[in-house]
Amino acid sequence: MFRFLISGLYLAATPNLLASEGLPVEELTRETKVDFATEVVPFLRKNCFACHNEQKAKGDLNLESPEAMITGGDSGPALVPGKPMESLLFLTAAHLEEEFMPPSSNKSNAVNLNPSELALLRLWIEQGGEGASSSILAGPIEWEPLEGVHASYAVTISADSRFAATGNGNRLYVYDLRTGNLEAELVDEVASPGTAHHDLIHTLAFNPEGILASGGYRSVKIWERNLIAATDLEIPSLEGTSALSIHVGGTQAAAGDNTGHVALVDISQSTTPVVFKVHETTVKALRLSSDRRHLFTTSDDKTVARVDLSDTSRISRVDLPSGGRSLALLEDGTKLAVGCADGIIRIIAISGFNPDAGELAEPTAPTEWKTEGEVLALSAIGAPEAQVLSATTAGSIQVWDASGKVIRTFSHGSAISTVAIDEGTGQIAAAGEDGVIRIWSAVDGKLQHELKGDLDF
Repeated sequence: MFRFLISGLYLAATPNLLASEGLPVEELTRETKVDFATEVVPFLRKNCFACHNEQKAKGDLNLESPEAMITGGDSGPALVPGKPMESLLFLTAAHLEEEFMPPSSNKSNAVNLNPSELALLRLWIEQGGEGASSSILAGPIEWEPLEGVHASYAVTISADSRFAATGNGNRLYVYDLRTGNLEAELVDEVASPGTAHHDLIHTLAFNPEGILASGGYRSVKIWERNLIAATDLEIPSLEGTSALSIHVGGTQAAAGDNTGHVALVDISQSTTPVVFKVHETTVKALRLSSDRRHLFTTSDDKTVARVDLSDTSRISRVDLPSGGRSLALLEDGTKLAVGCADGIIRIIAISGFNPDAGELAEPTAPTEWKTEGEVLALSAIGAPEAQVLSATTAGSIQVWDASGKVIRTFSHGSAISTVAIDEGTGQIAAAGEDGVIRIWSAVDGKLQHELKGDLDF
């Protein structure tokens, strides 16, 4: 149902400098041949295949079979049968020649090969580097739940204030807010048995009808309350899902990725998503206008953009002094609140967007409200959006009036990773890096629930 592409390490080495030392390699002597498929492939899959496979070959290098290694990539053959000290695969993995593999900083959690793995790799090459991985690679991958206790990076409340949903790692939980108890864990048994997603859940959103959207890496899943089943919307062109927004009518969704691209999805018709470039860096937040004519986005590139959805090439921008983190439409959509990394909420008049010039129509500076920590979430509450709720990485949640005065403050007790609010009842849900979701009433500031869930996975 889903195809998952996993980001990984770069192993297209060049024959540069020879290192004076390398990683430790065990002495291994045996008469039997090293089996590539069962002994070598497992540690290559864990630390190399993510970025060096047939579909994604960084440096034009594919390591899925000996034949592909001999063919090599931009730097030539990675495998010279019988000669490990002439094979870039071994030299870079053993840190005997730059560039060392895996890189010290990589998104795949790839680690250096241990002494026994390096010994097997060296002996396999000495024995001729034979074998074929096609049979083992063609089989299904047994995905498992992520181990350990994971912080919540996404939380949302249903429109009827009945349920709260939160993502813990790649697990998705729904809580009954009347009782504070865990109602269900949502699992996609087809695409990711035992879990909701293969990877971390970064974004969640309910629509008024109770449909839940969850965003992971290059995928958005739609869950219905009654069926507790997912509708898969494959978006292979997105490099991860960094932000998600669903229109109040529930027919349109927008997802942003780590490269500044945005995908616009028609949920009602399940048509092919429209993908377009908006920013140069990760899309941190997006917001669909109530009339579905415009999409507002912001990013670390210090801009906030308005996209004309009738022609996505028409993008107008406003420069920011700091990277954007969150968005909220205020006063019937006439103003836009932008939460920034410097701890300032900037209020921008929508009339300040000039679709032709891509600049401010008037030189009027945005109104600024100062808080502490990165403003990672904003939401308008009241009618017509008379108040603004903000949450920061410093662990504070604040309710502001239209003039920029703080009228109520909540303390989570740990750094906040995400926040959601039900605009109908004023309930606030905040997920902290301690894995606890706390629910408050925005009306009187009372703590209503603490949702700790099952973190022993």
